[in-house]
Amino acid sequence: MTYTEIVQTIARREGVSKDVVKRVLGGFFEELAGMEKDESLVLRGFGTFTVRERASRKGRNPRTGEEITIPKRKVLAFKPARGLLKRLNAQSRRRRKK
Repeated sequence: MTYTEIVQTIARREGVSKDVVKRVLGGFFEELAGMEKDESLVLRGFGTFTVRERASRKGRNPRTGEEITIPKRKVLAFKPARGLLKRLNAQSRRRRKK
């Protein structure tokens, strides 16, 4: 599903304009992008977004085989809530039974 499809679906279901949905989603994504290392964003029943720091590590250039050092960096991690996992797994079980 693309961003445009999400906007259209929410706008249609909630009876609001696409512009309103875009502003709300844009604000949500801005909050995610602006998270600091020690912050987390908890959406009850959906999951938790956290910022993690990956340590630097050794790697190889796939073209040359030369060893390189990959610098440390921050990554956004998502841990789904138990309720979300249950819903997803219930859907996949229903699909397999058909």
